[in-house]
Amino acid sequence: MGTYSDLLKSRRTNRFAGRQEILSMFLRRLRNGAFEDVAILNIHGQTGMGKSFLLLQFATLAEAEGHPVAGISVQKQRTPFSALQSLYSQLRNSTPASLLREVERHFEKLEAIEIKLAHAAGAMSAEARESGGLLGGVVGETLGSATGLPMGSMVGSHIGSFIGGRISRSDVRRISRSTGLKEEDIQFCANAEAKLTELTVKVLNHLALEQGAFLLTVDVYEQCTAGLDEWLLQSVIPHLQTEVTLVVAGRIPLAELPSWEPLIFVTHPYELTSFTETESIEFWRLHGMADEVKARLIHTTTRGYPFLCGVIADTHRAKSDRLWTSNLSDLNDHPAVVDRVISRFMSELGEDTLVQIIRACAIPRWFDREMVDALVGPDAREHFDVIVGLSFVLRNRDGSYGLHDLARGALLADTRALDPDRVRRMHGTVASLLRSRRSARGAQYLSDEIYHLLSADEEMGIELGHEMIRAARNIGYSTSLDPMIKEMAAFQYATRNGQLWKLLCTSQEAIRNGEWDTAERLLDDLDFHSDLPGDLKLWIIEMRAIVLVGRGSYQEALSLYQAAVDELEAGAAAEPIAMTESYYRLVETCGILSRFSEADANIARGMRRIGGDPLSRARLLLAKATVCRLHGRTDEGIEAAKEAVGIYKTEDDPRSGAFAMIQLARLLSHSGIWVASEDLLRQALTLEEQAPFEYDLGNIYLFRGNIERRRRNWRRALSLYERAISIHGKMGSWREIGPLYGSLGVVHHALGDRALAARYLEDSLRIKREQQYERGVAVTLKYMADMMLLERSYDQALACCQEAIGIADHLDLRYVRSWARVTRGRAQMRQGDFDAARATYGEIVMAENTFADLESYARLYTALLGRARGAESTGPETAALSGAISRSLRYNPYCGHESVETVLDDGRALERAGLVSGERLNEFAHGVLHEYRRNRLEDVEAEQRRRESTPAHLPTLPKLIRTFLNE
Repeated sequence: MGTYSDLLKSRRTNRFAGRQEILSMFLRRLRNGAFEDVAILNIHGQTGMGKSFLLLQFATLAEAEGHPVAGISVQKQRTPFSALQSLYSQLRNSTPASLLREVERHFEKLEAIEIKLAHAAGAMSAEARESGGLLGGVVGETLGSATGLPMGSMVGSHIGSFIGGRISRSDVRRISRSTGLKEEDIQFCANAEAKLTELTVKVLNHLALEQGAFLLTVDVYEQCTAGLDEWLLQSVIPHLQTEVTLVVAGRIPLAELPSWEPLIFVTHPYELTSFTETESIEFWRLHGMADEVKARLIHTTTRGYPFLCGVIADTHRAKSDRLWTSNLSDLNDHPAVVDRVISRFMSELGEDTLVQIIRACAIPRWFDREMVDALVGPDAREHFDVIVGLSFVLRNRDGSYGLHDLARGALLADTRALDPDRVRRMHGTVASLLRSRRSARGAQYLSDEIYHLLSADEEMGIELGHEMIRAARNIGYSTSLDPMIKEMAAFQYATRNGQLWKLLCTSQEAIRNGEWDTAERLLDDLDFHSDLPGDLKLWIIEMRAIVLVGRGSYQEALSLYQAAVDELEAGAAAEPIAMTESYYRLVETCGILSRFSEADANIARGMRRIGGDPLSRARLLLAKATVCRLHGRTDEGIEAAKEAVGIYKTEDDPRSGAFAMIQLARLLSHSGIWVASEDLLRQALTLEEQAPFEYDLGNIYLFRGNIERRRRNWRRALSLYERAISIHGKMGSWREIGPLYGSLGVVHHALGDRALAARYLEDSLRIKREQQYERGVAVTLKYMADMMLLERSYDQALACCQEAIGIADHLDLRYVRSWARVTRGRAQMRQGDFDAARATYGEIVMAENTFADLESYARLYTALLGRARGAESTGPETAALSGAISRSLRYNPYCGHESVETVLDDGRALERAGLVSGERLNEFAHGVLHEYRRNRLEDVEAEQRRRESTPAHLPTLPKLIRTFLNE
C-alpha cells in the first residue's frame, strides 16, 4: 500500500522536470565516488531556481540507489547543536540502533541534566524556550540568573563554546553551587558538542562505507551563522570519508566565501539557471499542459523561471483553466499570479516602512543609496542595510543593487495599478538623477535614462527613442547585448507595440541561448510587421545571419551580411555606425571562411565609406585584427588592435575599450606574449567591473584559462575555465559552454584523468550537436582525435578526423580542415601508413591558404617521414625542414617549441612501435638542430623571449633537442 511519504516522493519525482546534466553528475558521484575530480558539489543560484527542490530530488535518487540520506537546513538549524539534534532524529529512523547507541546515551544524559536544571530554574520564559529550544532555554535562563552569564548559553552548543576553555575553574564551582549540578555534569555539557560531533561523523562514515555512499545535504547556506560555518568547516567536513556525498546549496557560490577558500579546490560549483524552452515544455507537460504552442507562450512569459512556473501551475490547479486558455503574454491579466509572487517575496518584510521602500526600489532597474534617498527621502537611510540583505535583492558587480526581476515585475505592476501618477513621478525622478550622472560616466546610463523618461513622459521619450537606437549600435551587438535589449524596450514605448518588443527581446534571448529554431520562428513572426523603420529591418536581417552562423551556415550568413551592407550603401543618409556594424559582421564571416583577400577588400571599402568617424574606424580595426588572427598575421593584427584600444581610450568608451583589450590580449597570447596579454585582461576586467557585461567577463576568464593552459599550469587553467563556465551558465550561453567543456576535457586529460576528460569532450560534442553548432562539432572532434592518439585508438582517431574534415569541407572552414588533417596524418603515421600520412601533409602545404603554425607541423612531419623511410637527406627534404623551423619560430617561439616537441614525441612513439630506428630519429633531431642554427634563429628566439613570450620553464629549442637526445 505504501505511506503518505512514499506517495509524496512519487508525486515529486513525477513532477520533476529538466536538470538532467546535474542529475547525471550526481548519480556519477554516488556510483563512482567523486564529482568530476572533486569531493563537494556546490549548488548555487538566485532565489526561486529550485535549489531545495533539487536537493529533495537528490535524496529520492539516493534512496532509490539504496543509500542513506540526511540533511541540514541552515534556515532551521542555526547552531551546531541543533544541527546535531536534526541529524540524530533523521539517522534514528534509518540506522541500526547499535550504531547510534553511544550518541543516544549522550542525548539521554543531556536530557537528564535538563530535568535537573528545570527543577532549579522553575518556570522559564517562553522567550527563553524559543531562543534556545527546551534544553538550551532552561540552561540559558538558569545560568543567566544564577551566575550572571549571557542568556541563551545552550547545553552542548553555546555553553560548550562558552565554558570550554573560556571560564575558570572557580566559575565552574560557582555554577555548580547555583544550579545544583555536579562539576562533572558541567564539564560534560562543555564537551558535549565536540563529542557528539565526533560520534555523529563516525556514524556517517560507517554508513557510507557499509552502504557504498551516504548523502549529506546542507541547504540555505547563505544564512549560515559564523559558528555553524566554523563547525562544518573545522569539525565535520575534514573528517568525512570521501564516500560521503556532500551537497551544499545556497544563493551565494561557496567560492565567494573567504572561510571556504581552503576547500575551493575540492568543490565543484554548479549554478542553477532558468529552464530552457525544452525543459519548460517538459515541465508543463508534467503539469497537464500537452499543447506545445501554449507551453512555448508560457515559457516566453516566464522566461523559464522555475518559481514563476510553479506559481502558475499551482494557480491553475487552484483556480480554473483560464490560465491555459487565455493569453499569458502579460501577467497583469492574472492578478492571482501577481498576488502569489508578491506574497512570496514580501514575506521577508515586517514593517510597512520597508514595504514602501521596496515598492520604490522596484521603479529603477537598479538602485543605490543615492537613488533610494531621491525616491523615498532620508528616512530610508537607516533601513538601507536591511533592504539589501533580503533574499530577492541582488548585488551587482558595480556595487549597485537590484530586485529579482520577477519580484520587480510583480511589484511594479501592483504599484502602477494602485497609484499610476506616483509611479510616473518616480520614473521622472530616476531619469533626472541619471541625467545628472551622465557627465561623469558618459553614455553608461543612456538606455536606463530613456526607459525612465518614456515611462514618465512618453512624448519626450519618443523624441529620444530613435536617437538611442542609433547610439546603441555604437557599442555593437556582439559586445553589448543587454543595452540592445534595453534599446528595444524603449522602442516598445515609442511604437506602442508591446508584442513587437516582446518578439525582439525574446529573439535576442533565444540567440544568446543558442536556441536557433526558436529564434528563427520568432524572426519569422517579425516579418508580419510591415511598418518597421529601416534601421530595425536591417537589424533583423543581421539577427537572421547570426542564427545562420550559429548553425554553421556561414555561406548563407555571408550573403545576408552582404545584402545588409549593399542596402546601407544604397542609402544616402546611412549612419557610419550602422554601416560599421554590418561591415564588421561581413568581415568577421569572411575571416571564418578563410576568405582573407575578400575580408581585406571589405575592410578597405568600409574604411572609405565611414569617413573620419573614430569609433567606426576602431570597430573596423577590430574586424581586421580578428581576420589577422585567423590568418596567422599576428603582428599586423596586434597593431590594428592597439590602435583600436587607443581610440576607445581617447573617446572615453570603457565597454568597447574592454572588448578591444580582450581582442588584443588574444592576439598577444597567440604570439606567446603572455605577461602582456594577462595585464591587458586584468585591465579589461577592471573596466568590465565598472560597467559589467557578463559575456565579456566570461570570455576574460576563458582567455586567461587559455594562457595558463599553454603554460601548462593545468590547475590554474581548470579554475579559470570553471569560473568562465559559471558566468556563461548564468547567462544561458550554451554556445560558449560547449567549447569550454572541450577545453576542460583537454586540461583533465593533461592532469591524468582520462575518463573525466572523455566525459567532458562527449558533453561538449553533445551540446554543440544540440545547438547545431557545426564548426564547434568539428573542433571537438579534432580534440577527441588527439585524445584517441594518446589512447592508441588509431581507427577511432581517424574516424573523428574524417568527420571533422567532412564538416570543414561542407562549411569551407579551411583552418579547421588543415588542423584536423594534422591529426589525421599523425594517426596514419602511428599506424605505419607513411604514404597516406605524407599525402595528408602535402594537402596542408599545398592548401589555398596556408597557416604558419599548421604548415610548420606539416613540413616537420614530412621531414620526419623522409628519415623514417630511410631516405638520405635530399635538397627538398632539407628545404622543407628549414622552412618548417623558420616559419614556426618566426611565427612565435611557443608554436615552434610545441610543434618540434610534438613531432619528436611522435618519433619516439614510432620507435617504440618498431616503425623507425632510434638512429634515424636521432639523425632527424640533429637535422632540426642544424637547420635551427644554420638559419641563425637564435636571434629570433631571443627577441621573442625579450618580449615575454616564453615562460621560464620552457627551454630553448637547442636545449629541448639535447634533452631529447640525452646529451
